[in-house]
Amino acid sequence: MKITQFLYAFVFTTIFFSATAHYQFDFTFSESPTNSTVQTAQNQNPNNISTTQPWVTIWIHGTRFFSRPFFKKILDIPLGLNKVTILSDKCNNRHIAQTLCKEDPLHFSLKHFYSFGWSGFLSFHARKQAAQELSTALQTLLSEYKQKELQPKIRIITHSHGGNVVLNLAGLKTIVTIDELILLACPVQDQTKEFIKHSMFKEILFVFSPWDMIQILDPQGLYTLEETWPNFAFPIFSERTFPLQANLIQLELWYNNRGPMHIEFILCDSLAHIVRLLPKIIIETKKHFSSFSPTAPKPIGKLTITSKKFLEWKEKTRNILKTTSEKIQQYVKQYKIAL
Repeated sequence: MKITQFLYAFVFTTIFFSATAHYQFDFTFSESPTNSTVQTAQNQNPNNISTTQPWVTIWIHGTRFFSRPFFKKILDIPLGLNKVTILSDKCNNRHIAQTLCKEDPLHFSLKHFYSFGWSGFLSFHARKQAAQELSTALQTLLSEYKQKELQPKIRIITHSHGGNVVLNLAGLKTIVTIDELILLACPVQDQTKEFIKHSMFKEILFVFSPWDMIQILDPQGLYTLEETWPNFAFPIFSERTFPLQANLIQLELWYNNRGPMHIEFILCDSLAHIVRLLPKIIIETKKHFSSFSPTAPKPIGKLTITSKKFLEWKEKTRNILKTTSEKIQQYVKQYKIAL
């Protein structure tokens, strides 16, 4: 079999078998600026958000495949832990923070929003090194809040291999509690998938797309080829989902009858609106999974998001096709031929 045929077969098989899910729910949203999530956040009692326990959000990017001149807006992210307010206006991480704050200012305050930049190299070693740097930065950050007599709750949102950077924290000696971990399109790999069971992660939300090939194409089995040759390490490619557990919610995401692409998880102006909808996705997910036992492993969910514009377009298209079909039938003569 040619290599192209193998790749086509692999992609088709992956999409086909990854499209199954056990628990389904959906919601419809409007593309208008006044999103319902903003209204929900404004209607919440501000007293529910403790002034001594603010939510600190940290956004972590994934692998950097391309050189900066071509993708400067997305990849030009300062190394280390930095407040998003000091980032360049053109920096994508700053746009992400501003979008989340606009949607839910109570839980995603720019005052407590940070960006963590790392090398982005595609290797186990690079991600482990980044985890060590992140751990040191978190300890420093918590000390600064402690000096202000604050006890923040830590929320980390990651894209792609940024998730494996955070999971590597569980393999370090110094443990920092992560109250909420949100993994977007994270490649599931043997080296880190067991770390997700660590008690340092209190609540975990993992969102993936069945159409996202980049998530699973990272050849983890070839990383150590020099050490294991001629034997391959299996699985060769990354996996789609984690093993089930009680504090982990896994969502297969569909948007307007399609699965979002890998890059759409981080683009604020993408067609899928994932960044803008993330606060609502969190709210809807917690609401729908609240009936499940807190000690039993949660099934993989399927979240279907539909925009009102898409529904309107779908209805108009259906009416046009119906009208066209009726007109065509008026001019088509039907013949019955007896055999």
